[in-house]
Amino acid sequence: MGARPVIPQVGAQFLAAQPWVVAGSRRPDGTVWCTLLTGPVGFMRASGSEVTIAAQAQLGDPLRDVLEQDALVGLLVIEPARRRRVRINGRSHPTVVDGIDGLRVDVDEALSNCPR
Repeated sequence: MGARPVIPQVGAQFLAAQPWVVAGSRRPDGTVWCTLLTGPVGFMRASGSEVTIAAQAQLGDPLRDVLEQDALVGLLVIEPARRRRVRINGRSHPTVVDGIDGLRVDVDEALSNCPR
C-alpha cells in the first residue's frame, strides 16, 4: 500500500486484528510524545478515510490532554511476528466508540512499510 488518503480493505483488516497502536503528537510546548493505546482485537477499525479507536491515553500520560481535543497525530501499528506495519497520519477528534471514550482519526496519509 503506497501513501494514500484512504485505507484499503486489506489495511482495514490488518488494523482490526491488532491489540495496540502507538499514537504520537505534539504538545502545546512543542515537545513530541508518543503513547500506547491498547484494547481487545477489534478496538481499532478503519473505513475509507477514517480510523476509530476505542481507547484513550492513561491518566498522567503526556498526550492525554492533547488527544482530548482535535490534534494532528501519527499512528503506527506493528505486528512484530510477521514484521508488518502501517503508518497513518491525520487529524484526531475525541469521540465515543462502542461506549468508550476514544478517537476518530481522519486520514491524510496511510502507508504500509515493507518488512525489511
